[in-house]
Amino acid sequence: MSFKRDGFRSLTTWWDEATRYQQIKRYATRAGLVHWVAIDDQPEGWGAGDLDKLVHTHGDTGLSDPAVRALLIQRLGQIHAAHLVDPMTWHD
Repeated sequence: MSFKRDGFRSLTTWWDEATRYQQIKRYATRAGLVHWVAIDDQPEGWGAGDLDKLVHTHGDTGLSDPAVRALLIQRLGQIHAAHLVDPMTWHD
């Protein structure tokens, strides 16, 4: 898709129009990641099947929020436990 603005032609890509979740999910899929976690302050459009991979931060507090840090520690612990059970599950 392209559009004209002020006489210049700009091209937009899929990446430009994708939600943050779509961008993250695409990266994880292309990298073959099975166990992963995303820290993000844009939860809009997040897939229901991947909500357990999201650590939702707030733009004004980020990781300084103790509840967010606790959730991150929990999610990283889950990834670590999964890796201990089957070390080959880091990638497809």
